[in-house]
Amino acid sequence: MRKLWVLLLLACCPTGALAEVVAASAGGFSLRIETPTRSTPTQAYDAFLAIERWWDPEHSYTGQAENLSLDVSPGGAFLERLDDGGFVVHLSLVYAKPGRELRFLGGLGPLQGMGLGGTMTILFEATDDGSQAVMLYNVSGFAAGGLEGLAPIVDRVQTGQMARFAAYADSLL
Repeated sequence: MRKLWVLLLLACCPTGALAEVVAASAGGFSLRIETPTRSTPTQAYDAFLAIERWWDPEHSYTGQAENLSLDVSPGGAFLERLDDGGFVVHLSLVYAKPGRELRFLGGLGPLQGMGLGGTMTILFEATDDGSQAVMLYNVSGFAAGGLEGLAPIVDRVQTGQMARFAAYADSLL
């Protein structure tokens, strides 16, 4: 029921996100997703840090968003606690400029298990109506058959995640 409510919310309140597979080849791909929000860049940054409040639990190992966290300190990471006491480091945080930018290294979900690497940068930029979060995700590595086919799938999933983020950020206003 909760999943249905979230889908209805997203359908009724489009974010106007602009998603694009910038480039794709056998060795990697590059995504750019621009997501507007009515919040200021600092408010959007702070909302992004509450990842357990907006990340789609369907795209987690445990299916429970409350197991997710984002540690913004030197050596920090996007983490998930597993039910058996284990953990998953989804992405390692390598750069944080409060209110402005976050940069992560790693491959999300199945990309990690495939041995693919990536750099994900989230920029928080002021606009006339609030701000926009711009996700840049560059993924590279080897996969039999190439990576071109993965690009639109990852783009679709991350566009959905960013829409959830914007809905959450706007709900705090």
